[in-house]
Amino acid sequence: MLHHSTRGLLGLVPSWLRSLTLSSLALGGLMLSTSARAQEAEPAATLVDLAMEDGTLTARIQWSAQGTGLPSYALLTSYDGKESATAQTRVVPKAGTVSVVKLFGALQEPWTTGWAQTLVLADEQGQSLVTQPYDVNLDCSTGETCGFVVAPGLASTPDTVHLSSELDAALTAVEAKYGTQDVDLVEQVSKDFPVLRGEALVYAHQLAQIPPLMGPCTCVWQAVHTRSPSGLGYGINSSSAAGVLSGWNGAGAKHWLTAIGLNATGITASVTGYSESRLQLSCKRWSYIFTRSVPVFTPGGVVKPLPFPFPIYRPCISNCQVRFDHRGRISGRTFSTYEAPYSTATATEQSTYRRDSTILLNLSATQGGAFDQTWNSAVMSNVGSTGRVNTTGYVQSKKPSTLYGSSASVSNGYAIMIHAKAACPYVPTTHVGVWNYGTSQGTPQTTSLQQTIKSFFLQWGLVVNP
Repeated sequence: MLHHSTRGLLGLVPSWLRSLTLSSLALGGLMLSTSARAQEAEPAATLVDLAMEDGTLTARIQWSAQGTGLPSYALLTSYDGKESATAQTRVVPKAGTVSVVKLFGALQEPWTTGWAQTLVLADEQGQSLVTQPYDVNLDCSTGETCGFVVAPGLASTPDTVHLSSELDAALTAVEAKYGTQDVDLVEQVSKDFPVLRGEALVYAHQLAQIPPLMGPCTCVWQAVHTRSPSGLGYGINSSSAAGVLSGWNGAGAKHWLTAIGLNATGITASVTGYSESRLQLSCKRWSYIFTRSVPVFTPGGVVKPLPFPFPIYRPCISNCQVRFDHRGRISGRTFSTYEAPYSTATATEQSTYRRDSTILLNLSATQGGAFDQTWNSAVMSNVGSTGRVNTTGYVQSKKPSTLYGSSASVSNGYAIMIHAKAACPYVPTTHVGVWNYGTSQGTPQTTSLQQTIKSFFLQWGLVVNP
């Protein structure tokens, strides 16, 4: 009996997998090679790397090996913190290859245009294929002179300070160490966590841009994110006599995975990940701020002495109770095809959405099933609130007979949104929000997630461009 799901792959037409050497996947103690033939339900484009190389923002884009759905050309555009385009490059996709794209002029004075920026890859119709917020930071680990570095981030409304989960944890440790005493933010982080000195400088610079700075306990809004896999994730591309495995895990909760069994042993694999976004109040009683000049390698190789604030403060906790509005959305799709009893295939996708520690959505699908649900909620807090998505994908494919095919694949998507507005002294009273999303389910699902985010924030008159 032929089992063929109604979702996912249209068949088993072979096509070359990506030519890029990616992380191999160990299965059953055997390290499999990174080239094979298979068809997979992969996105048209995947951003696989983003870094500063030779002083230039450089992106690497993996194009689908299937070749179907690729645009005739695409535009990769970088936007600064004020949503102004700073650099744009035209890219011509080629199935199964990686495009290395240089964005000359992308980082134009982030100390004035904003440290939280965005990269958008759009097709010839202007439809977004990939949208990736990124944070610009400083690396000061090699000496007194610092250089620019970039890392995937999350999106937010203006006047929201961005920091990594590592710096957030470091600041918590430093403030706990000093209690009610004055804290020299940059110097103390540099002493206790020297690898984070550059991030501390950028964090202090962001703080100094947002009033008010005077009062018994003044607060700013902060956006913190963490994800696993970290960065932009990793590729899965392996083959053996038992079968072919291909996919991508990350960034965070996003993934896709395809298995094609080639013998009775077959192939089995799973991927897991999570994405977490937090909107929080950071409150301080400022003692004073002085400015120091820090030498920085700017794009083009010129060293500029830039003024950075070095704040001295005492931590405090505001009594301001704030309503945090949440919206979470998770989706998953599975596919399997086999002919019993001669071959077998299993595909399972599972996702969980949490607000703080409360599970609000817990969904799964298998063998051609799918899910896509949204949940709205709210919570009061004087500190902050978190949205988190955890995902797991599992595939198994066995083919005892050479006459019958077997294939399994999974893909997913998610979106996390948080809004808040305070109405207390010494706390900014504007509407603020953070959001984070990703999907491996193609352009229509990407567009749908973007509309979900837009409609959520529009309730408070916030026009965002996810």
